[in-house]
Amino acid sequence: MNGVFFDKIVGALDREIKWAFKTRAQAESQSAANYWSRYYSGLKRALELLLKAKSSLN
Repeated sequence: MNGVFFDKIVGALDREIKWAFKTRAQAESQSAANYWSRYYSGLKRALELLLKAKSSLN
C-alpha cells in the first residue's frame, strides 16, 4: 500500500472518528448514545489495526 493511499485512509478514519465522537455526545437517548459509542469504538479499532498492519510492513 503506498503512502498517499494509506494517509488518505487514515485521514478519512480520523475525520469519521471525530464526527462520531461529537454525534455520540449530542445523542438524545441512551440507545442512540450506545449506538454511536459502538460505532466510534469500531472506527478506533479499525484505525489501530490499520496502523499496526502498516508498522508490521515496514
